[in-house]
Amino acid sequence: MRTNSEYESLEQVIKTDPKQEEIQYFVDEVGEYTVQRVGQWKGGLCSCFDNIYPSLFCSFFSPFLYISLLYSELTKSRANLYKCLAVFTSLNCLGFYFNFFTQNPSASYTIFMLGDVAILVLATKVRTGIRNVKKIPGSECEDLLVTVFCTSCSLAQSGRTLLEHEKICECV
Repeated sequence: MRTNSEYESLEQVIKTDPKQEEIQYFVDEVGEYTVQRVGQWKGGLCSCFDNIYPSLFCSFFSPFLYISLLYSELTKSRANLYKCLAVFTSLNCLGFYFNFFTQNPSASYTIFMLGDVAILVLATKVRTGIRNVKKIPGSECEDLLVTVFCTSCSLAQSGRTLLEHEKICECV
């Protein structure tokens, strides 16, 4: 808890040091100030080329695997990795089965679409979870819209923020 004099000194620090703008102040019922850091995403939404291997490659070429990994890292449970991979693999195998061994291709398309919906739901859940853990300002609606309309970039940004990858390639 911060008192009024400490608040004034912190306010002076913010005015002199622009890096301190990530601090939010909350006033409780007693009139004391609470200081809390506000997080931010590591890199912009379209900063995929800043981190070629982990975020760009995985989010564009193996989103099922990458979102499963991010979900297991977020929940700190390796079992969740295997559950997600089992669901995604089962849906894909079932879709291929209906596509090649039955005379009903529309069923295979429906099953593949279920896999796509599952990845969007899980990606939105992971992005919202990262936002809550890292105290990044925003809303669940924003997470949903970014994930639906820019899935690969959303996964790349989520991966950079959660796993805190460093740059691997300075080629761009």
